[in-house]
Amino acid sequence: MGKSFLVLLAILSSFQLTNAEENKCNDLITQINKLDPDVGQGWRGFMSPKPAYTPESNDAAEARFFMYWRQNVYVAKSVEDIIRHDALQNNILIKGMYTIGERPSLEMVKDSLNARKSKAPTPIEIQKLFFNTAYKNGVYWVDYEGIDVTSFEAMQAFAKGVKEGTLDPLKHARLKEVDPQFVIENFPLDKLLLAVDAARGSAPGEPLFSIEGWFAPRYRGILMVDSTDPKKSSTYDKVESTARTLYKRGFRFVFSSNYAEALNILSKQERSEPNLETGNRVVKDPSTNRFLDAAFREKQLEIFNKGLALSGEVLGPDGQLVGGFIGTIKDNRYSPNTVFYNSAYFIPEVKATLTKEENELPTQELKTLIEKRASAKALMTAKISMRMLAEKLSKAKIPFIEAGMVTNFTNTMNAHYIPRAQYEELMKTLPDQKIEVDFSEWVPVFPENPNNKNKKGK
Repeated sequence: MGKSFLVLLAILSSFQLTNAEENKCNDLITQINKLDPDVGQGWRGFMSPKPAYTPESNDAAEARFFMYWRQNVYVAKSVEDIIRHDALQNNILIKGMYTIGERPSLEMVKDSLNARKSKAPTPIEIQKLFFNTAYKNGVYWVDYEGIDVTSFEAMQAFAKGVKEGTLDPLKHARLKEVDPQFVIENFPLDKLLLAVDAARGSAPGEPLFSIEGWFAPRYRGILMVDSTDPKKSSTYDKVESTARTLYKRGFRFVFSSNYAEALNILSKQERSEPNLETGNRVVKDPSTNRFLDAAFREKQLEIFNKGLALSGEVLGPDGQLVGGFIGTIKDNRYSPNTVFYNSAYFIPEVKATLTKEENELPTQELKTLIEKRASAKALMTAKISMRMLAEKLSKAKIPFIEAGMVTNFTNTMNAHYIPRAQYEELMKTLPDQKIEVDFSEWVPVFPENPNNKNKKGK
């Protein structure tokens, strides 16, 4: 009788736990459904840091076309400083918000990173600094008139003109203040992060405030799959040609075979970007890498295990994962959110092809040359993974890939911005019934036999 009672008690307890978890999930979904995209602030459309990021809240957010990103807040000296600072960034969904006052120190950035690792609240000195700047002096973002903000080329030309002094940003920029009450409610002091923007100032970069949360971007990136046809695009013609060469060497192109390893690579991957003031490429601060957080990686893996995520993978002849993308799936919408690549894998290959003259270069110059060539080879594997996904979706009659934010990478892959309203209309063209996509191994087309993609070319 005693044992039976204990078994029954355990069963009832498990039911209670299940109900508690279910109620928690329902609460998260309810909070997502209450978010209003019309109150989103800035180009990125920041709405709120709540609810917490979980597989359930992310799935509900995907249904409403929301993103889980970070909102950066730079600290400027004046309004003029804000406008010039903002004008140098040519990507609207990377543009941040601003406040005026004292900038965080690099030592504070270290304290913030340590607190994040130990899951402690934001250090008090950081909270006080944000209170004395953003809470007191306001938070702003910059709107523009007379410039096509969705065009990389137009924004690059504008940034170049501002940098060279041939264009006055004040003639086009319009400062927008974020409602002070919104700032108090959605920039909670104990949840603030600090990071460093390597694209600004001198090394290691410019310290800034940051907060994670939910966004309804004013514009969304789209990549139409017909623009990835090698017959129509010189970019994809080169991608396909490289894929054929790698395939002959024993490389394989698969989907979702090692999602956990993709997350691991992302946690270690060093990324660089051009400094907007000097033009020199600089390494991005590791604190901006969300994949460093083991808890975040675990949640990503949960999403994958629920069938709500995928990866496109390029495997070397030895089976090692060398490049690709990870992304999310919502109904018939596929979003490759992040690309990854392992440059170190190609270093031996690059070294083996160096000329005698190159081997005699000064040590640092030679090292830079090797790393640059290895990085280019690795980056190409990420481009191949995009081609893989595009062809698979094209065969399934899914006409586009959701690119989220158009980056320099996806811009070269023919992605472009469209307004949020147009994006939502495009989503409505997808059927409600789930379309089955064949994610078996991808094989590039060989000119000798273009209609047979199941055999290796000669």
